[in-house]
Amino acid sequence: MALRIRLTRVGSRHRPCFRLAVVDSRSRRDGRSTAVLGYYHPLDEPHTLKIQSETALEWLKKGAQPTDTARSLLKQAGVWQRFQLQKQGKGEEEVEAEVAKSLDRIKSKTSAELSKLNERREAARTAAAEARMAARAKRRASAAPESSESGGAEEPAAETVPAE
Repeated sequence: MALRIRLTRVGSRHRPCFRLAVVDSRSRRDGRSTAVLGYYHPLDEPHTLKIQSETALEWLKKGAQPTDTARSLLKQAGVWQRFQLQKQGKGEEEVEAEVAKSLDRIKSKTSAELSKLNERREAARTAAAEARMAARAKRRASAAPESSESGGAEEPAAETVPAE
C-alpha cells in the first residue's frame, strides 16, 4: 500500500481548514486517513500550523511520500529538514543545530512579513479615517450655506409688526 502525506479539507464553505494526514494514495481527497499528523489554518493571520513532529518523522521513515503542499508545510515546521539530515546520517546534535537555524530563519522572515502587513493595515485605517473626516467636513460645509440662506429669509418676516 502506497502511503501519502497530504492535506484533507475540513471546515465550512469559504472557511477552509486542513488536516495533515497519512492516507492510502488511492483514497479520495477527504477519505479515511491512517493517521492525522496535524492541522493547518490558512486564513489566520499569520496562518496556523501545528504538526506532531515525532509522528511525522516516523511516517516519513516508514516510506510515506508527502505531496508538494504537504512537503512545504513540513519544511515550515522543520520536520522535513530533520528527516533529510537524519537520512544523511548526521549526528543528533548537528541535526538539532541545523533545524534550529532554519527555523529561526523562517520565523524571522514570517515576523518581517507580519510587521509589513500590520503597517499596511494601519496605513489603510488612517487613510480611511482621514477620508471619513474629509467627507464629514465637506457635508458640513455644504449644509452650512443652505441653513444661513434659509435663516436670512425668515428673519425679515419675523421683524414685521402686525397692523393695529
